[in-house]
Parts: sequence; C-alpha cells; structure tokens
Amino acid sequence: MIRFTIGLGVAALLLIGMACQTSETPSPTSKVEVTTLVELIASPYRYDGREILLEGFYFQGWESNLLSERMEASGLAEGHIWPAGLKIWVESSIPSAVYGGLHQQDMIGPVERYGKVLMNGTFQSGGGYGHLGGFDAQIVPSQVEVLEWSPPLQRQ
Repeated sequence: MIRFTIGLGVAALLLIGMACQTSETPSPTSKVEVTTLVELIASPYRYDGREILLEGFYFQGWESNLLSERMEASGLAEGHIWPAGLKIWVESSIPSAVYGGLHQQDMIGPVERYGKVLMNGTFQSGGGYGHLGGFDAQIVPSQVEVLEWSPPLQRQ
C-alpha cells in the first residue's frame, strides 16, 4: 500500500512537472502574425484572438474608425478620398502622436484623418463590431506607425 501511494505521488509530481514545462512553451497567440487584410477576411478563424501586424489605410471620421485596403475618390466633394476595398473596424483610439501625423480633410463635415499605417494589435472576428455592428472583424491596436504615403491625385 505504501509503495502504491509513493508511486502515485511520483506520478503526480511528474505530471505537475510536465504541466509546468508545457505552460512555459509559447502559446500560438503569443506570436505576432504578419498578414494582410485579404488573408484576414479570407481566413478569419485562423487569426481570431491572435496578435497580428499588417499595413493598411487608417481612416477616422464621422462614425468611422477603420483600416482599409486602399483610399480612393469618394465622389462626395472635389479632392475628397474615402476608404475602399476590404475593411475592418479599429476598436479604440490610436496614440495622439500618431494621430497628429495623419493627413486630414474637412470637405464634407467633421475633420477626417487618414494615412497609411503599420498596425499591431489583436484581431477579433465574428461580427457585430463598429458603428451599428456593421463590421465582421476588428483589430484592437497596441502599436501604430504612420508610413510614408501620398494621397492619390484627383482629376480636375
């Protein structure tokens, strides 16, 4: 009986040791995945809950705080550009120093800020994000860097 109890104790210690060793191994969510909006939208389950890094066009305006594939003429006012292509919601604000480095326009109402950015953050999918729940996915940014970019020239 004593040998059986000692055997169980040793087995328990081995299992605890293996569990501790396993918990030190980095989890899949601890690795930053470099991706694109195309990949995110095509396979949201692959990235859900993971930390990602991607380039895109940040746009903040009336009821809009998003990351898009590109910027193009909106047709709403001369020289006004708008996010186009695939889009995801950006949950939360970006650092004020980054925000100050963005382009701005105010042709159709409140001042809008936009620019090409490199964004690091946690990706979430499943729907119901953003203004009126209109986005299927979002990123919760942890770091944002403005990239060099010139807005497209508008035809006169």
